[in-house]
Amino acid sequence: MEKQISLRKVFFLPGWGFSEKIYKTLFLSPWEWYIPMIWDCHSPETIEKQVYHAFLSSRASIVCGYSLGSLLALDLAAHFPSISDIVLISPTARFTREDKTGFSSRILDRMQKKLLYAPYTVLEDFLWQCIAPEEKDIAKYLLARKKQVFLSPFTPFLHSGLEALKIWDKRNLLSHIKGRVWILSGTSDKICPVIMSQEIMTLVSHSKIKKYEGAGHLLFLSHPQFQKDWQEIWHHIGERYDR
Repeated sequence: MEKQISLRKVFFLPGWGFSEKIYKTLFLSPWEWYIPMIWDCHSPETIEKQVYHAFLSSRASIVCGYSLGSLLALDLAAHFPSISDIVLISPTARFTREDKTGFSSRILDRMQKKLLYAPYTVLEDFLWQCIAPEEKDIAKYLLARKKQVFLSPFTPFLHSGLEALKIWDKRNLLSHIKGRVWILSGTSDKICPVIMSQEIMTLVSHSKIKKYEGAGHLLFLSHPQFQKDWQEIWHHIGERYDR
């Protein structure tokens, strides 16, 4: 039995590799933003269990997911019809592909091995993959602050998150989602290409997509139009709750 929900609370599910600080521009007021503590999870199963437990405790009515977090957001939305809105940034319902769309499981295997002896190199290489060619200044700015931008190299989630990205497939759940889905995707995203967002759109009944020309995986930091659209989405969601 679901607990009483809170209409102004947003359950935010982060992506792989980055600390909470990188998302601070997303956390608009007067919304209450809740981030589950998944950094110490040692397996994909533990991540999912922790997220479910935290979501029930949060009593949120909205979920928001970025990248890896979008997989968890879609899973929650499929199982909890009380979730009215699902907001997804650079999303996917299945991360690893063998058709040269996004990353293959072999790339993630190499990343896991390299994390054992050169974790910051893995994180820095991943950041460059997140950046479109015209966004190099953003990458340089973030690398100059890498200890604030990246998770600690000793964080268990770095390993378990990569394992999750290899095995999670939420595509069969998409038809069960009843809430409204808002998608924001960059056309130059190499991590979760825009085709993955379009796949979600075709399998979810109520969905809208915003595409950002030339933007990479970190479009919420790089594209000048993103913040305006982000504020409009949350204004629109808030208007419905205030009726």
